[in-house]
Amino acid sequence: MTTLEERVSNLEGAYGQVDRRLGELNDSFRGVRSDFRSMGARFDASDTKIDRLRAEVDARFESTDAKIDAKIDSLRADIDAKFDATGAKMDAKFGATDAKIDAKVDSLRADMDSKFEATDAKFDKLRADMDARFEATDAKLDAKFGATDAKIDVKFDSLRADMDAKFRTVVISMASAGVAAVGLIISVFVTT
Repeated sequence: MTTLEERVSNLEGAYGQVDRRLGELNDSFRGVRSDFRSMGARFDASDTKIDRLRAEVDARFESTDAKIDAKIDSLRADIDAKFDATGAKMDAKFGATDAKIDAKVDSLRADMDSKFEATDAKFDKLRADMDARFEATDAKLDAKFGATDAKIDVKFDSLRADMDAKFRTVVISMASAGVAAVGLIISVFVTT
């Protein structure tokens, strides 16, 4: 039979082991918290990159629209200036034959209008093609970022479930260790 001093000595040794194990568990929790903080920072960095990319794409679309509009306006201004200059020269040169000139000008106007309409139709087609390309690019980007967001959500949910399971395991093992320690202390006092 063991003496009271031996039992106290055994309890002190067991307390040291329990205390050491609790220290190890605290270190493990610190590591898990650090991992969560690191993942949060990575998610924030990803969000920042996605926002920056979207802003760059929007700026490019706006810049392209502005360039196309400027070129169309410039072309129209040049053609209008040339037409006005041609009309003025014709009026000054052929003042006596206004009827003939008017007929020629009307014919020229009709021809220019049809050319303008053809040019406008080409530009409308070009704009429609560009809009379709932009919409396709938007759809691709939305699909890509949507898929990335979905993957991140799935990984984060999986990680959260895994961490919850690990946390429950640690809490249960800490509770079991605590119950075992209390049981050991009670059995020592009951047997003495």
